[in-house]
Amino acid sequence: MKRLLMMALASMLFSGGANANTQLWLSDQPPDKSLLKKMQRSHGGYVYVEDNVYVKQLWLRKGDSLSKSAYAAPVTDDFRVMDTQAKLSEPAVEHGEKSHSIRFKMPDEGFYNAYYTERSVVDNVLNVTTAKAEVLKHSCRLGHNYDRKLVNPNQWVDAPLEIVRLRLPDEDFHTNIHSGAELKFKVLHKGKPAAGAEVKLETQKGWVNTKTADKEGMVTFQVIQDSFPVEADKEKAADKPAKPGDEHADHGQGKKSGHEMRQKDNFLVHAEYTADESGQLNGAPYRQAQYSVTMTGSYMPNVQVDQSRSQALMYAGAGFLTLGGGAYAYRRRRIKPFKEVGFDEH
Repeated sequence: MKRLLMMALASMLFSGGANANTQLWLSDQPPDKSLLKKMQRSHGGYVYVEDNVYVKQLWLRKGDSLSKSAYAAPVTDDFRVMDTQAKLSEPAVEHGEKSHSIRFKMPDEGFYNAYYTERSVVDNVLNVTTAKAEVLKHSCRLGHNYDRKLVNPNQWVDAPLEIVRLRLPDEDFHTNIHSGAELKFKVLHKGKPAAGAEVKLETQKGWVNTKTADKEGMVTFQVIQDSFPVEADKEKAADKPAKPGDEHADHGQGKKSGHEMRQKDNFLVHAEYTADESGQLNGAPYRQAQYSVTMTGSYMPNVQVDQSRSQALMYAGAGFLTLGGGAYAYRRRRIKPFKEVGFDEH
C-alpha cells in the first residue's frame, strides 16, 4: 500500500512538471474545418464579418511542437485583448466540448494582441506561461491612407513575459514575411529587457533554432528555405476548405484577388526566462519564478528561389543538349567516307 502511494505521488509530481513545461499558443485555425465556410479571408487571416465589423476567433492549443499539438482547455479565464490604441479588455470566452476559444471585435485598422496566462507552483517554483497572438485588421476597401504608426507593434507593459516582433524595413499592412528574411524579436520581463532569455524559433516543417537574448532582450533569426512553393491545384482547392494563409489576402470580403495561390508556413517563437523571485500563489510558496511566452506567425517560401531552381534546371538541360550536339557533330566530322582505290598496273 505504501509503495502504491509513493508511485501515485511520483506520478502526480511528474505530471505537474510536464504540464508546466508544455507550450501553449493561440491559433486562428478552428478544430472543425467546416467553420471556415462561415468565415472570410482577410489580410490577418480568417475572420467573421458581423454588421460590417471584423470579429476574430482564436483557439488555445498546446504541445511540444507545431506538428504535435492538440486543442487545449484553459485552466483559467485569464484572457486579455489589446486594441490598436494599446488598451486592454477582456474578450468573450467560449467553452466547447472539444475546444476553447475567444472572440473579439476589431473595428479599427491596425494590430491587435491577444494574451492567455496560466500560473502554477511546482516544487517551489512559480511557473507563468503566456500565449500571445498578434492579429492584423486591414481592409483595402477602407483605403490605404492610414497612420503609419499603426504598423508599429504594441506591447503589454505589465506582461509577465512579453515577446515583440520588430517590424521589417518599410513594412506595411501588405507586407508578407518570406523565407530568408531576418526577424528580430525583443523579450521583456515586466516591461524591462529580459537579458539571457532563451528564445527558440520553430517552423512548421520542424526546423528549430535557439538563441540567447542580449542585454537589450534582443534576438535575431533568419527564416530558412525549408519548403518550396508549388502551383495550386484549383480542382483540389475547390473540393476542400482552404487553410488560413493558402492564398493572398483579399480586399476585405474574402474573394480571390487574382494573385497566385501559395501556401504559407507557420512558425512558433517560444521564450523562457528565469528570475530569482519569492512569494506565494494561492498559499503555495515559491523561491524562484520560471516565465515563458509564445507567439505564432507565418511566412512564405521564396518564389525567386523556386524560379531560380527551375531556370537552373532549364539551363543545365540546354547545356547538356549543346554539349551532346557538339560532340555528335565533332564525331561525324572525324569519320572519313570510304573510297575505293583502284591501281592501273599497265
